[in-house]
Amino acid sequence: MFPKVKVTPKLKRWISAETQQSILSHLPQKYQLYVQILFETGMRPGEARALKRRGIVGAVVTVERALDEANNLRTTKTGNTYRFQISEFLASYIEINYRHYMPETFLFTLSRTGIHKAWQKACKEAGVSIPLYQASRHSKASQINEQCEQERLCKLKAALQHESASTTTKYYTLGAKERI
Repeated sequence: MFPKVKVTPKLKRWISAETQQSILSHLPQKYQLYVQILFETGMRPGEARALKRRGIVGAVVTVERALDEANNLRTTKTGNTYRFQISEFLASYIEINYRHYMPETFLFTLSRTGIHKAWQKACKEAGVSIPLYQASRHSKASQINEQCEQERLCKLKAALQHESASTTTKYYTLGAKERI
């Protein structure tokens, strides 16, 4: 019989929106829009690199494809087309600065290597060490989850008429609970 191999799951790290903005401030200008779209939407980096001008209408980004490591155009990871909402500020910025782009023009002509090097340098200058994927996609999901937990805590606190949220968290769990 073979010995049982224990594999420790890889820790999924994430950062706050404030830390994201700190890193963004250290990025060269040509990478900032690309990274800001990742931060706001949580889309995969290859999907953002494959965005065409026609994929952004107002504050809605439509994702239809992705670029792989070799810059080959592929379907999205799921094979589906989907939409993300972006801020009005970002939508206006794109409209003003990219209106001259033809509909089939890629919004970004950035190399994976260039992005990676710029990202690592910006992280170092911001005093943070985290891969772009975790800083964008994992962080977006974790930020939303944290916000939802805070909203649930507020509702539970109000329902139980607790004076303090610390009382609520002391006696009640928000996630998985031991049941009998």
